[in-house]
Amino acid sequence: MMSCKMATKFVFLLTFLFLVLVFELGSARLTSGVIPALPKEEVSALNAVMDSKSYNYCNDTELMHENLFVVCNCSYEKNTVCHVTKISILNADLNIATINGEVGKLKFLESITIKGTKLSGSIPNDLGNLSALKYLVLSRNSLNGSIPESLGQLRALEVLDLYNNFLTGSIPSSLANLFSLESLDLSYNLLSGQIPQALGNLSNLRGMYLFQNNLSGNIPPELGSLSRLDTLFTGKLPENYANLTSRRLVVQ
Repeated sequence: MMSCKMATKFVFLLTFLFLVLVFELGSARLTSGVIPALPKEEVSALNAVMDSKSYNYCNDTELMHENLFVVCNCSYEKNTVCHVTKISILNADLNIATINGEVGKLKFLESITIKGTKLSGSIPNDLGNLSALKYLVLSRNSLNGSIPESLGQLRALEVLDLYNNFLTGSIPSSLANLFSLESLDLSYNLLSGQIPQALGNLSNLRGMYLFQNNLSGNIPPELGSLSRLDTLFTGKLPENYANLTSRRLVVQ
């Protein structure tokens, strides 16, 4: 037979477990009733990037009708907080004049595509703050100025596409720090100077497109060690390229 003292302890334990269960269920109901939201600083940054248009960025279907896509991950803090992971703007009619430096506050961004728009001005240094960024595509716009050295901080970057703009200056040697880079397209710009030797460190590079610029000098021999590279260059090929038969070379 269970003693009275033991029975009292058993009842107390059951009561405690019951209260814990009620609390957990109540918390789950409260959490499930919360609509995931973007932090205010990300909303402010998006409003600046999107020319101050006020959208419900993570849930607004109007964006897709304008070829303007914003993708969010809303799994943070038990599905109550969202963060922007992708921005894609493909509509030439959108009035996005420049890339605002506020974009550097979108710390969870993995992909930016602004392609074939009326985008002008320079590329902001703040893009170098986006440590999670894997894809940066700003092709077929009217960007000018130089390529920021800060882009060399984007260690997760796999694709850098600045094709067909009006970019000037030299190719930053800091791009040699992009060890995850697989594709580099700087073609159809106004870049000058020599191709940095340090780009020979980009062992994952598969495509490098630098034609239709004002580059000078020969292709650095260091690039001959990039066995995965499918290259399009301007200039005279170094001798060590002759041993790399697994690639397609186009010299213009």
